[in-house]
Amino acid sequence: MSHPALIYPVGLELFPSEIAGEPLVDTFDLRVLYQGSLDWQHLMHVRISERAQVDFDRGEVRGFSIASVEASRSASSACGRACFSVVTGVELRSGTRYGCVPQSLTRAYRRQILRSLYALMATLASIALSHAGFAAVGGALMLDYLRDARTIPRKPAWE
Repeated sequence: MSHPALIYPVGLELFPSEIAGEPLVDTFDLRVLYQGSLDWQHLMHVRISERAQVDFDRGEVRGFSIASVEASRSASSACGRACFSVVTGVELRSGTRYGCVPQSLTRAYRRQILRSLYALMATLASIALSHAGFAAVGGALMLDYLRDARTIPRKPAWE
């Protein structure tokens, strides 16, 4: 399951991510410095929405919420193969907070919920037709889809 974290860095640097010299779309490497630490922490291949990119570039970001997408098959495929994390929310220096979960993750979550509903309907139809083997397969598929949907980040850490 994805564990969102709210990060309030003292220092923050953003670099475009690359794989084999090719830049990745909306994906960045972050260097984060925490208060009381002398070492920069490197967050590789972080997906940032276009709206949040503007605030990061202007230096208006006071804190941000980040969630891992590695645990979810559908979330990692929705964000791209090279994406490890996604910024789900931003807090500005003015105190304003907003969510910025990419639409691709929202669509992936809805897709998994629909798949689980279709598997549930197939399971119920199999039970009605007395096909126990098909019902077991349909139930297992439904649980797998629901488990995967649960791991997709859908909101910032403060919600």
